[in-house]
Amino acid sequence: MEYQPSYMMCTEPSAHPQHNTPVNNQCTPLGVELARNEDLKKAPSPLETTVWSTCILYTHSKAKIKPLDKLPDKVVVLCGTEQGHPMSPELFKCFVHQLSEDLNSLKDVEVPVLDAVEVGKSTSNTAVWGDTGRYPLAVELLSQTFSYLQRLEEMDQQNCSTLVRHAYVEQRELELTWFSRLKSVRNIAAADQSLKGKNLAFNCSPQAIRERSRELFIAQWNMERATNKKLGFYISVKTNFGLEPYLKSDIPHQHLKRFAEFRMSSHRYNIETGRYGLSKEDIFQRICYQCSTNDKQVLENLKEPPFFCPIIEDEYDVLRTCTLYEDLRHKR
Repeated sequence: MEYQPSYMMCTEPSAHPQHNTPVNNQCTPLGVELARNEDLKKAPSPLETTVWSTCILYTHSKAKIKPLDKLPDKVVVLCGTEQGHPMSPELFKCFVHQLSEDLNSLKDVEVPVLDAVEVGKSTSNTAVWGDTGRYPLAVELLSQTFSYLQRLEEMDQQNCSTLVRHAYVEQRELELTWFSRLKSVRNIAAADQSLKGKNLAFNCSPQAIRERSRELFIAQWNMERATNKKLGFYISVKTNFGLEPYLKSDIPHQHLKRFAEFRMSSHRYNIETGRYGLSKEDIFQRICYQCSTNDKQVLENLKEPPFFCPIIEDEYDVLRTCTLYEDLRHKR
């Protein structure tokens, strides 16, 4: 897109000394209104200065758009700025200024809170998805994505002369990444349905593709849950994919966070901290020092006898046997 701004001299100077700037008599309506406003006899506000400067800069701006290798006549640019122009963020501030004031004036607004859980960065995504019952954003947006793709395909079948249809055909022939990936998702969903034998004439509607993708994601979730060594305790307390009731309970936030971290093995017990570092293969990095000993020499000697079975500080040890938490277990 080629912009050609022109700068014309104004025959009538502004009432304000700071506004004696080269402008065109045919400014945009907003610029004319600001120029004739009696309030401008006072010091102009930053908002007025920004809009006024833009009106001056882009008076009689024209551009050319090149569709389908053809260069049409110039068109007048009535709004917007050139790409990368430093005035663009300032205009955005002007645009959202009133919206921000309106939002700040609202009181007692009820904002829906999504079921969420606050855990550490090292927490497995598999556990978080399982407890919240949420799917990745890429899966949830498949319906909207394939609805748009379906409209493009219908436009192509009807041989429409629109620019978006020609762009779609060109990118489809080039096998661009976005198109090849969507085609792959559709083929995987259709193949999965035919293997199940439910419906050989698979319904390739956007909603059906999203539902099939959800089923595939749950299957992948079950496989990762079963193979992830970090989720040994989580497997014993989580059997099905879906929102857990504790996320909707009235438990204080701090207790809720600790409970979730314990379920998902996102804690600081030795079973978890011993997984990292240079000595992560050493079993002694994960033992419970309360139930055994932290004397390295004694531990090395215990290594020699056969059938050595140290007491690991894991979730089961904390819940059932460790004497350090005896009082907490009996506390009601």
